[in-house]
Amino acid sequence: MKKNLMLALLLWLSIITDIQSQTIWSDNFNDDNIDDWTLIDGDGDGFNFQTIQMLGGWPPSPIGTPFLSSTSYTQYNNIGNVFPDNWAITPAIDLTSVGPDKNVSLQWAIVDSATSWNPYPNNENYAIYIAETKDTNDFISGGIKFTEHNLPIIYTVRVLDVSEFIGKTIYIAFRHYNVSDSVEVPFSSSLELDDMSVFISISSSVQPANFNTDLMIYPNPADGLIEVATPSGFNAHLTTYELLGITGNIIATFNSNNGKINLSNIPSGVYILKATDGQHTTVQKLVRK
Repeated sequence: MKKNLMLALLLWLSIITDIQSQTIWSDNFNDDNIDDWTLIDGDGDGFNFQTIQMLGGWPPSPIGTPFLSSTSYTQYNNIGNVFPDNWAITPAIDLTSVGPDKNVSLQWAIVDSATSWNPYPNNENYAIYIAETKDTNDFISGGIKFTEHNLPIIYTVRVLDVSEFIGKTIYIAFRHYNVSDSVEVPFSSSLELDDMSVFISISSSVQPANFNTDLMIYPNPADGLIEVATPSGFNAHLTTYELLGITGNIIATFNSNNGKINLSNIPSGVYILKATDGQHTTVQKLVRK
């Protein structure tokens, strides 16, 4: 177990370093501008991807800044269920200068809707495609590179190895579709994306998209108080948490029977949050703003 945890920490450290210093492309939507993206309303219902900002009041933003959103259920004008086939396609991402000895990863953050009131499972569905053109036929013929059904209801980071496209200029498509959302929620249910980047990874090991993401942290990045949810099978009453620095040193320890941890005394920075109940251990990257 100790060896596996150390491997997990080393992978996280590799990713953190690479994101900070070798980013090829990124978009956090903070400028509330997606004019350089290509948006396609494939079902023609008039609803499509858009940027949304929720500041203060209720519901709070799950991410704290503008994010990219596609709705599948809305109470706006009593519309109710929407069954989307919406595409959001990135600008061109140039990988032609990346050496063949490198690895390239795509990272993004995901959450379902603007509050944690939404149910799980929630029947939301999306897929990621990559092609050398913005033609949806080329995306589909190239196959799905990542897909996810039943989205996490708190901010969760995903990472995908895209090294097969080194030497090419590519477009990445996020497709919100195949949704069977039929549960009325207080505000809306949707696919929400943020904090995207494509970066060079020097390490020969790249974190897969579902690696150690079962430990969920909300919000992340965090201001002070966070909520944590451990994977199924964890004993919540026995679970303890350690906050680790990027060198693996222990910064602080916490007990949280109510799923809340106070980070108000923790300086800004990038950390690893480790959860263990004596039989299971998992880790997740945590950013303290």
